[in-house]
Amino acid sequence: MRVQSPNYPRGIKHYDSMPYSNHVRPASRKALSDVIHAPFWLDDPLHPAPQPTLTTQTSTDLLVIGAGFSGLWTALLAREENPNREIVILEAGEAAHAASGRNGGFLDASLTHGFANGLARWRRELPTLLALGIQNLNEIEAALARYNIECDYLRSGDLNVATDPLTTSPKCARNRRKPPHSA
Repeated sequence: MRVQSPNYPRGIKHYDSMPYSNHVRPASRKALSDVIHAPFWLDDPLHPAPQPTLTTQTSTDLLVIGAGFSGLWTALLAREENPNREIVILEAGEAAHAASGRNGGFLDASLTHGFANGLARWRRELPTLLALGIQNLNEIEAALARYNIECDYLRSGDLNVATDPLTTSPKCARNRRKPPHSA
């Protein structure tokens, strides 16, 4: 069901601004014809082989379901808290193959999928969510340094580009000029 959000300018629906087309041009289709739908790091022949499927009974101190960013981060923090804790991570596919692997390899401090989305849904909680997101990103950066993880990490900031009627509307432009957290 398509719902008009009260935070979009009148006449513009959230699905009008989606950057995807249902009508792919032949030139675009040809340009993408040999694309492999796999995360870059899983397409590398040198990536670690998956562990065998768990087929026996086991016990553990902590069971983590899912080896995406959230699951792996949970396991890492649990191990740091108690180095003797036995941790098992169960993953249906390969580590970082699903949503965590499809994001192009970026990290973001946003816990709300963007400021505008957070403002529209959690206006009162937004300052806390923004602070927690920055804290989380800082902690990930610290863990990368602490464990000497070579992953081409670069904290480069954000770039927001207005490209459609929603983001170029006068109302949206006024909101961009307001300081963060303002109503």
